[in-house]
Amino acid sequence: MLFKYAFIIYKRKVICMNNIKYFENIQLPILLFFQSIRNPILNFIFLFFTISTEAPIVVIITSIIYWCIDKRAGQRMLYSLTGNIALNGAIKDYFKIERPIGKYGLKSMRVETATGYSFPSGHTQTATTFWTSIVILFKKKWLKILAVLMVTGAGLSRLYLAVHWPLDVILGFILGILFTIFLIKILDRAEISGKYTEMFLLLIPFAIMAIILKSNEYVKFFALIFGFTVGYFLEKEYISFDTINIKNLNKKEIIIKSSIRFIVGILSLALVYIVPKFILYNIYLKNNISMIIDFCRYSFVVIWGVAGAPYVFKKLNI
Repeated sequence: MLFKYAFIIYKRKVICMNNIKYFENIQLPILLFFQSIRNPILNFIFLFFTISTEAPIVVIITSIIYWCIDKRAGQRMLYSLTGNIALNGAIKDYFKIERPIGKYGLKSMRVETATGYSFPSGHTQTATTFWTSIVILFKKKWLKILAVLMVTGAGLSRLYLAVHWPLDVILGFILGILFTIFLIKILDRAEISGKYTEMFLLLIPFAIMAIILKSNEYVKFFALIFGFTVGYFLEKEYISFDTINIKNLNKKEIIIKSSIRFIVGILSLALVYIVPKFILYNIYLKNNISMIIDFCRYSFVVIWGVAGAPYVFKKLNI
């Protein structure tokens, strides 16, 4: 249904204009308006919103939640994030719609993080996914208010910075909400039944897209949800670590133990990400199997975060 909706938008654009400029001309005034109101204060505000959705921040927060605070919530957040990132990447590489960067006198900002194609907005979808997960899992009224603020801010920031078209942001909102709800329900069903059939079946359409697209960038995104699925299975069946038991610890002990666990986890995760990349650098240059290598490397990074690091926590009793 989601792909069908995206296809209708794309098809209507082609029919109505015979070239990409039709929708661009409709959306351009919105971007020019945001550009016209730029000032140092708004620059700071919207840069904050856009940076808050980027990988380092999201990885740190979800790692703390999964490893130290609430394992169940962390699993659902990670599944939602990896799934939405893969979906976003598939749609981007399928439609290949260009960003507004450098067009019609637009002066885009923070373009170094605006990689790949434009439709839909990855920052918006990631922010929507993250905060939708938070609202569903923690059910606090103040979190709902904060979620609306952060998601709206993230979406508007992509327009203010002139790195996305309005339609990119709208679809990012829609996909982030709907696919997050869908993924959390799948994980709930797997936890209740003790079976992982639906999780592994969901990998099939993503794998098919990898074959169709033949995109190095998308293969990395597909590797994320693949790695989570395998890591979740391994952790559930063979590790079963627990988050820190706060009942028998004072506040200082909780902070110390959480800090040690996070440091061990994040350093090991960084090593698993960096070392294989360094070792395999020459292989990337010498042959044409970089796509397979990337898939294995990114899959293993997520498997380590979901199952490997928790195994270390359990063995070291931290």
